[in-house]
This record gives sequence, C-alpha cells and structure tokens, in this order.
Amino acid sequence: MLSLATMISAVLVATAAIVCSFVGAAPVPSFPGFNEPLKSAVDSGYVTVDEQHGRRLFYVFVESQRNPLTDPLVLWLNGGPGCSSLFGFFTELGPFFMNFTANGTGLLSNPHTWTSVANIIFLESPAGVGFSTSNVTADYTTGDERTADDSYKFLQGFLAKFPQFQVNDFWVIGESYAGHYVPQLVHKILSVTSADENGAGEKSAASSPIKINLKGMMVGNPWTDPPRESLGTIENWWSRGIIGEKTYSALREHCNYRDIAHWMSGRGVVKPGPCFNALNESTGVEFGGINPIGVYLDVCNEGTVFTKDEPNWCAANQVPIYVNLPAVQDVLHVSAHVPSIWYPCPPWVNYSSEDVTHSVLDIYKHLIASSANIRVLIYSGDQDTTVPFTGTRTWLRALNLPILDDVHEWYVDTNGRQVGGWAINYGSRFTFTTVRAGAHTVPMSQPQRGLHMFKTFLEKGTL
Repeated sequence: MLSLATMISAVLVATAAIVCSFVGAAPVPSFPGFNEPLKSAVDSGYVTVDEQHGRRLFYVFVESQRNPLTDPLVLWLNGGPGCSSLFGFFTELGPFFMNFTANGTGLLSNPHTWTSVANIIFLESPAGVGFSTSNVTADYTTGDERTADDSYKFLQGFLAKFPQFQVNDFWVIGESYAGHYVPQLVHKILSVTSADENGAGEKSAASSPIKINLKGMMVGNPWTDPPRESLGTIENWWSRGIIGEKTYSALREHCNYRDIAHWMSGRGVVKPGPCFNALNESTGVEFGGINPIGVYLDVCNEGTVFTKDEPNWCAANQVPIYVNLPAVQDVLHVSAHVPSIWYPCPPWVNYSSEDVTHSVLDIYKHLIASSANIRVLIYSGDQDTTVPFTGTRTWLRALNLPILDDVHEWYVDTNGRQVGGWAINYGSRFTFTTVRAGAHTVPMSQPQRGLHMFKTFLEKGTL
C-alpha cells in the first residue's frame, strides 16, 4: 500500500476531474418472495468510476423509513477483502431477512433494520465483486488504494444523481476487512476536501468535487493492524478453550503474524510446515463443527430451521440462491455485462496480499491528530474468533489515546433490560465497545443490540 504521504500528494493532483455516469440505475418496485409493501424507497444500479475501462460499481440504496431528507446518509461496506455488501443488505442491517423455511425462496421484514433511522447505500466494491464489473479483466487485480479511489468516485457520482442528500450527515460504516476500507475512504474524503478548500490545483466549477458532509465512521470487528491483532487472535482461541495446549504452543512457536493473517483472510499462502500444521489442526480439527465468526452460535446443519426470534443460521447459504434468481436480478437492474453466476466472494478478484497484512494505524493516527471533527466507533461482537476483540484491543492500546470514560456497560431492552456491551470512550470523538453475544456480523447475530448501538452513536457520538 502507498504511504500516507504518497496518498496525500496524489490527492492534491488527481482530483481536477471526476467523471461518473449511471448505467441502469432506477427504483426497485418490489422484491420476489417479499409479500409486503416496501417500507421505504429502494434504488439500485451502477456508477461508472472509470469510463475508459468501463469499470462500474453496483449499489443498492435504501432510503430511511423515518425521514430520508434529514436522517444520516450511510455507506455500508462488507469486507473480505472482495466480498459483497449484498450480504449486509440481505442478512444483517438491511430491510429484510432471508427466509426459505416458511415462505419459499423469499424474504421477511427485518424489524431491527438500520434503515429505520438512516439512508443506507450498500456498495459492492471493488470491481469484480458481486455485480460490480469492468471491461478490463486486469482491473480485478487490485488493492486498497484503488478501492478507496473508486469508492470516492462512486460517492461523487451517487451524490450527483441524488443531490437532495448532499446536505445530510454522512457516515462510512463496515465490518471485517472494512477495517481497511473505511478509514482509507474517510482519509481520502478528508484529503480531497482539504485540497479543494486550500485551492490546490486549478479547477473549473464543473470539475470541482461535490463536498461530502462527513461526520464519522464506524467499523465492526475490523481487520486493522495484523502485526498486533493476529497474535491476539491466537490468544482468543486459547482462552476460549477451543484449541489444545500443544496446538497453542506450536502456533506461538512457529507462526508469525503474516502466516496468521494470510490464513484467516484466505489471501496469500502459508507454506507447508509446522505453522501450517498447527493452523490446520486448530481451525480444521479442534474447532469442530462451529462457525468461527460466532463461536457459540448455531450453524446450518441438517434439520436447522429459522425461527422469527433468532438469526437464520442458513442465510449465508440462501443469499447466493436468491440473488442468482433471474427475477431478482431483473428488479435490481443488473447489467448484462456481469458474469452469469453471482458469487459472494468471487475467486477472480485478486486482492493484494501485501495490503492484507499491512497496518492502517498510520491513518488512524492522522485522523486523530487532524482538525476534522469526525467521530469514530470501533465495535466488536465478543463471540468472534476471526477478528476478535482481544486483537482489536492490542492496536487500540498502541494508539495511546487518553481514556475519558473507562469501561462501562450500556443496556438494551432485549429480554427485559439487559447489558448490551461494554464501552470505553477515548476523548470526545473515539469510542470502542464490545457487543455482548455478538458475532463477527453484529447486526445479524444481535440485531436489537446492534441497532441500539448504531442509533445511539449517530445521535450522541458516544455510548
């Protein structure tokens, strides 16, 4: 990944002309298998971010169910790297739950959708992911820098199409590898804004970027600083009692952070040897039949059913079936240029393994030191074993932030008034919290607690 200084200098000279266009973007009247009226407007389609290459990013936009013109505008990014944000749309914070048990191949209304209080854009990024595509297949070899650049260009095109949302408070939010995507995009927005305000370069009125009313960012179980958090991952496995002492000792003795980062992300190669054997023994044998994104959650086995009061453990299997239905792709205005089969994390996206193992703490330090009055929430579902809170706390400690309000619980009316998680406020703009019994995907595993956290932080900037 380019250094922070290089990124800043590139921004100062590269923003003179941002040209975006729309292809097949239009309202979505309904969804197959959803037997209710939509509670708010939905739009989907493409923004072209590179005219020469025909590189275009697919999005689904859901207006707030409360007050679209005044509620915040949110960009949601799933991680991977290279996984589709339609997972967030259909299984986490969007207006629906996947439901193949009681309603055929269909959907149920999500009573805890984050679109109840915010306008949310679900973006498939980078190009090659989901329905986002390019006429140049070399574009599918990519990394953090282009992902941030294209996401910024997407926002420019989106706000040009929907100028009524240019004044809304804007937030960048995501989970998992969005621990890279989110702070890098926030930094890009701030850098372009600073360059524009300082008059860097000559621009015509037509080429000046649309100002983004950035208020903050939130990232859940974020892959951020592999040199520190990888070892925190191993400690998490050991402290939960899901690996043995012999395996734990082998992991500590033979693995470095790059090995663990490559193994957990699926990017890069761990060479056969003692580390490979220890990682395979722990996750492939000793873990047993669990889902590592939520170690104490149920998994989708034979006989598993979806009930109204708990997450659909089979949703991840159902999303590709549903999204690949021709009727679904028709209502989403999917381009004829996309591959015939939609993959949640397509194998043809070759994401930089160097970026995967790179720390983004330098960006956090820059954001904290800057004069931009943005708010930051880092949240961790405490059942996650892939990017666990034990790893996140190691890089938070490395930031040396002053603690304004030390560990304290917050409550949600779930089954009566129950503890939702434990938060720490670092100064007035930076908060870390766990979400009790939450998985890697907090909005899916703890929908009431996730929505309460999201809504409270939007309104108060603290927990």
